[in-house]
Amino acid sequence: MALTFERPPLCRIKQFGDEPLTPLIIELEPEDQSFDLLCSDIASAASRKPSIVSYDTDCGSLSYLTGNKAMTYQKINSDYSVPSQYECGTLFVEREYTVKDKCDQESTAVQTMYVEPEAPVFTSVPDQEPQKTYSTSVESLDPDAQGGNWPLASSNCGFAVEVDSTDAIPVEVEGECGLWTVSRIWTARLSFNDDVDDACEANGNPLPPTAQAIQQFHMKDDERTC
Repeated sequence: MALTFERPPLCRIKQFGDEPLTPLIIELEPEDQSFDLLCSDIASAASRKPSIVSYDTDCGSLSYLTGNKAMTYQKINSDYSVPSQYECGTLFVEREYTVKDKCDQESTAVQTMYVEPEAPVFTSVPDQEPQKTYSTSVESLDPDAQGGNWPLASSNCGFAVEVDSTDAIPVEVEGECGLWTVSRIWTARLSFNDDVDDACEANGNPLPPTAQAIQQFHMKDDERTC
């Protein structure tokens, strides 16, 4: 029976021959070591990977070392407790990149980022121009009493959203006796769990941005005679 011999990788030949391997070293650019970004831009962080600054060509090509098989990362820390200059809801993320070559050499680099919240987005606002008219004798102008005429808002960051409203001072419609335009100002706010709220209170973080939308309707003064 013929015997076959599989030649070991060149890196193993170097190791067996006591020839030192060129060390594997990765580094992050200074601007990629720690940075801020909006939560909607989180995907862009994937492009801020470390560079290979030293490697042994017998242990893998540059394209191999920067590929997904050799270069991996894992999140090693995340926390909503952040310095006071950041808005409440900012997430601190720390992750570690690791590159391993074909000679089992490894190099790591740690990256930190602050993922900042964004204002909610109104996805539906009913009656942005006045379309309905209510009598001053109506029992309630609450949206639930008027057929659930609520606006809808969502968060790009995955947070819950709360909406509330205030009514501006009615403006009389010119040339229309006893008819007034009411502007209802809706405000959408991010809603956090107790742990996030407690961290923000402890650190003195300012509130995150809000969004506003205006809904309008008419009020008719039934008791007024012109």
